[in-house]
Amino acid sequence: MSVDPLTVTARAEDDRWLVAFSGPVDLATRAPFTAALDRAAERGERAVVLDLTAVTFMGSTALWGLVRLHQRLREQNRDLRLVAAHDAVLLPLRVTGLDAEFAVTAP
Repeated sequence: MSVDPLTVTARAEDDRWLVAFSGPVDLATRAPFTAALDRAAERGERAVVLDLTAVTFMGSTALWGLVRLHQRLREQNRDLRLVAAHDAVLLPLRVTGLDAEFAVTAP
């Protein structure tokens, strides 16, 4: 069985750390997803923006990672913003009530 890879790209822009993900975020792709979130938390930009527009699946692993990052950034007085456009991301956020916790915008 083949596992779809998760692609991660990141860069600094002004006072934001931008991270774009492409592919599924689940148990099989947990390591690169978590590493990218940890790196974002360790950087010094005022805001972290996660571009989830190319995420094809978002499981509980992703939700847990987002909650953990949100907590870490809040402790540092930093902001987390999510960019999402389709139900693969928006539906899990809605069902769990996390859409009320995160700043979610369309691309």
